[in-house]
Amino acid sequence: MTEAEWLEKVREYEEELKGLITEFHPAYRNPRKRPDMPITAPNAEKVCDQFSSAIAKETHDDPKYRFERLLSEGNTCELVSLFNETWFGVPESRSWPPNFEILCQLCEDPPEYEGET
Repeated sequence: MTEAEWLEKVREYEEELKGLITEFHPAYRNPRKRPDMPITAPNAEKVCDQFSSAIAKETHDDPKYRFERLLSEGNTCELVSLFNETWFGVPESRSWPPNFEILCQLCEDPPEYEGET
């Protein structure tokens, strides 16, 4: 998928992605207010918790506003990074939150940059 096609898909699902970011990005994570999703991979969840803590500590700007800024700039590279950070905040469960497959698809199929084959 080209950068333009990838950005078009992000814009198509902008509100859904913003919702996932505000619910799951580690910077917003509150251990006492976890989503009601059964943890089906507890060891993976422990590792993700460590990465989530590091991401939260290294996050200096509000992820929701960062998303809006990066989207308006068309900064696909940083958007992929933001989506990957958000993925770490999603519990390791077989129960996916609504619209999570959109975020997964965007992370797993990032845009092809000019000169890549």
